[in-house]
Amino acid sequence: MQKRIAAAGVILASAVLFASVFAAGLFTVAPAFEDLTDGMRETVMTDDAVAQARTGIGTLEAVSTEFDSVFVPTLADVLEMDETTTSAFLGERLPAMANGAAALPGVAAQLTEVIDLIDGQLANFRSADAIPTDTLSAETVPWGITIAAAIGLLAGLFMLLRSSRLAAVAAIIVGVLAVAGTLLLALVEKSSAADDMNEAFEPVLTRELVAQSAGALQVVGAMNEELQTTMVPALAQQLDRTEAEMQGFIADRFPATAEALQQMPDAVGRFGAMVDVIDAQLDNYEIIKGTKLTPVAWTVVISGALMASFGLWAVLARKQVRVLTEETTSDRDLSEALA
Repeated sequence: MQKRIAAAGVILASAVLFASVFAAGLFTVAPAFEDLTDGMRETVMTDDAVAQARTGIGTLEAVSTEFDSVFVPTLADVLEMDETTTSAFLGERLPAMANGAAALPGVAAQLTEVIDLIDGQLANFRSADAIPTDTLSAETVPWGITIAAAIGLLAGLFMLLRSSRLAAVAAIIVGVLAVAGTLLLALVEKSSAADDMNEAFEPVLTRELVAQSAGALQVVGAMNEELQTTMVPALAQQLDRTEAEMQGFIADRFPATAEALQQMPDAVGRFGAMVDVIDAQLDNYEIIKGTKLTPVAWTVVISGALMASFGLWAVLARKQVRVLTEETTSDRDLSEALA
């Protein structure tokens, strides 16, 4: 009876392992997770990318502040116009610049929110990206669990049908490997980090936000293009100066705008690349965002521990039966000898 109970326990623990893989949809989730981490590893989720993004946001904020507080008043003074007329002039001659300057505060705030979130999730990303290890793909996880469950199930059936000691030992080994592998690879901690990251990214990895970000970058990009190609000639013509003189005037009176002429193309390009990467990963995120990996990791630990325990119970029960049989045989032999 003990051996049957032990065999049933091994079978049940194996069935739970199987169920955890398919209940969590790991054969679909794991490839999507691997694609997402591969796609975001270099372009988005790095200290470098965050630092460069913050520099770009600083440039946008400086241009926005300078446009309202310095550029328009100074230009109004030079053109001998009031600020309202000067703003109307800029809106007519440099519409993309005027629209971009008006949009910059909102764009900078939105980008700052996204970058702050990314920055706060870098540690979780690095941990999640190492599931199961830095060199093994996440796609190996469902296969590993499934193989362990299959071996455990076969071992349990052999224990039940043939009372096999070898099968019980196999159950012990598989169970110990499942527990040890999960704990040594820190899969519980890594899974928890992945769950936290997936939950944190839910407000950001949406089609609506990506569309808003792409639209905002189009406005900033148009502003940048007009700054590069139209502003200097337009102002030089209006002020009756050469373009070289106008560039010197801008560098002297509007340092943030002058710096933006140098830095904004790269900043807009980097932000555009980040948005493109996030956009490309939306389908993968839709697959993984509702999945919780931590319960799966704990299921492997608990099921592995139960499998090993029931296998050990079967081995000890078999040994106990053999000892009792030997004792009974000895008593019978002794009785026959005395008779």
